Amino acid sequence: MDPFVGREQERKILSEVFHSGRAELIAMYGRRRVGKTFLIEQFFSPLCPFFEITGSKEAHVREQLLNFSRIFSTFFCKGEYVKPPGSWNDAFALLHEAIKKSEVQQRIVLFFDEVPWLSSKKSKFLAAFEYYWNRHFSKDKRIIMILCGSASAWMVKRIVNNRGGLYGRLTRIMRLLPFKLNEAEEFLLAHNVELDRKQLVELYMAVGGIPQYLGMVKRGMSATAAINDLFFQPNAPLYPEFDRVFRSLFDQHQSYVDIIRALASKKSGLTKIELLKAAKLTSGGGSSTMLKELQECGFIAYLPHYGAKKSKGRYVLIDEYCLFYIVWVESVQKITPASLDEDYWFKIQRSQSWKAWAGYAFESICIKHIQQIKRSLGIAGVSTTESEWSWNPPKKSKEKGAQIDLIIERMDRCTNLIEMKFIEGPFTINKAYSEELKYKKNLFREKTGTPHALFTTLLTTQGIQKNMHSLSVVDAEITVDALF
Repeated sequence: MDPFVGREQERKILSEVFHSGRAELIAMYGRRRVGKTFLIEQFFSPLCPFFEITGSKEAHVREQLLNFSRIFSTFFCKGEYVKPPGSWNDAFALLHEAIKKSEVQQRIVLFFDEVPWLSSKKSKFLAAFEYYWNRHFSKDKRIIMILCGSASAWMVKRIVNNRGGLYGRLTRIMRLLPFKLNEAEEFLLAHNVELDRKQLVELYMAVGGIPQYLGMVKRGMSATAAINDLFFQPNAPLYPEFDRVFRSLFDQHQSYVDIIRALASKKSGLTKIELLKAAKLTSGGGSSTMLKELQECGFIAYLPHYGAKKSKGRYVLIDEYCLFYIVWVESVQKITPASLDEDYWFKIQRSQSWKAWAGYAFESICIKHIQQIKRSLGIAGVSTTESEWSWNPPKKSKEKGAQIDLIIERMDRCTNLIEMKFIEGPFTINKAYSEELKYKKNLFREKTGTPHALFTTLLTTQGIQKNMHSLSVVDAEITVDALF
């Protein structure tokens, strides 16, 4: 059995559910491979009777009900054959009667996994479930009912924001996100994979915090070797994964992929208007829904533009696997992994193009770890807003433009202007970069008119080399350790 690591907050919630003394209805959602099923199984199955059924993609309702009857017969009838129910209404009636007759006094978990696939068109799954939850299951203090799905948009629309029979009935809503860096480190150590933190960030740039991907890393490999093995070798396990992910999550998946590709091509992100144009989509409810769904699944994020209207903010790609795949893996698809040099990624990682890309990928990771950055700066308890800022001079102007990677504006009337650098060894600030940092700070104050105290803050891999330039311009510094 795999070690159970991370998910401390989620496990705390599940423990509260288990000991609540009332019927519980949980909705859990999160992208494919993020570990939803593993979390539920590992937490509840050792504690109490655990009934689990998983939907099959594109299966007819008859097949889903046949699977139900098999699981039902094993769980409640000691394997004795039970005729498949004719409908989900009949299936829930069987389940209700079996639990009603059960002499078990402890908790009983009813886990319906991949509910969007169980609740296919004309299946009437949701209507039957709503009736039996409201009429019967919600009155049984033993029952913990869990509805789970990878299609986050469907789960939010049909379950979380349900305006029918489930309105106001959910007792817990759990969105499971990929591991943060500290959880990824804990996971790898539990699997006897030990990497220094710079290497761990490099690995994270390729596979993100997806437990299943991290679980493929072999003991004794460097991050470079692991990436080479996972993407660029014959039968590499993550080589074909990109298309599978989007096909499994979205019906019209190509439009979602077009959005992801458009954002992967633009380091600084795109406004909604720019993004729709790049993805060749029209404005309106459909495109807005797609952007919300991609945000809900954790693929993209919206970063406001400092001091501007909401429409001026930018969407950025924050899913590490997607970014890595589009930039590095697709470029070799015509070659195929079988034709690549065995040490393909070792060579690529020494190139200038990789170094430039790594800086971009590192910025994306930092955006996902803002709470960790705040904690390291000693402002975890201060209310803040996060944004980006750039200024482009008018044509024919002699002024230089500027961009600041991340801005943390604080309620204590201070603002951190954060620059992020992912390099080997300590970062050295020379005279030219020192002048650039001073210019950015002064320009930001001039153009925004902020009355706040401004702190130039550098987040680097292994710290800053102390010299006259660093001492004159850097107000605060943190290293990659802050992200853990």
